[in-house]
Amino acid sequence: MLTQSTWSCGNFRSDRRLPLRAHNVAKRLGRKTRTIRYLAQLGRIAAFKIDRKSWGFWPEDVENYRLKQDNCDE
Repeated sequence: MLTQSTWSCGNFRSDRRLPLRAHNVAKRLGRKTRTIRYLAQLGRIAAFKIDRKSWGFWPEDVENYRLKQDNCDE
């Protein structure tokens, strides 16, 4: 059975291009899911609507946000 993290085709790895959901981003950033959705609504973190209720986040955008926040703390 192929899983998200093991499937690959050439240089393309599926786990790198699948969007994260708000709860995944919340875990990575140590925030609450509601906070992540709020930041997405405000445009403070790059996101896109998946459906009426759900937000999608590209992993590289989440990492850029995290790095930006780390630089602000210094």
